[in-house]
Amino acid sequence: MSEKILELNLNQKTNIDEDLSINQEKASIIKEIIKSTLGYSSSPVSIKGNKEQISAFTEALQAEKQFLETYRNHGPDSEQINELKAIVEQKINEFERKTEIEWPLR
Repeated sequence: MSEKILELNLNQKTNIDEDLSINQEKASIIKEIIKSTLGYSSSPVSIKGNKEQISAFTEALQAEKQFLETYRNHGPDSEQINELKAIVEQKINEFERKTEIEWPLR
């Protein structure tokens, strides 16, 4: 299986078709990473970007994982769900602001 690369530091101006294609590819890689984090698959991925972007990605991924695991283990009525959902939204917004990449799960 070939390694995929998630490039967080691509903020060059391109035409709208290239933007759409690049963002779809990034969204696909992010989904794969989330599945891998939850133990559903394993796919080699390299993440490239500046320190701030990688940190934002890691924090968003960790928040997403904690939310999904709590949801899976305790259900939607868990006391923690609303609090975790707010944390996930905060981390995702920070990721999107720092990378200009849309988070694929909302």
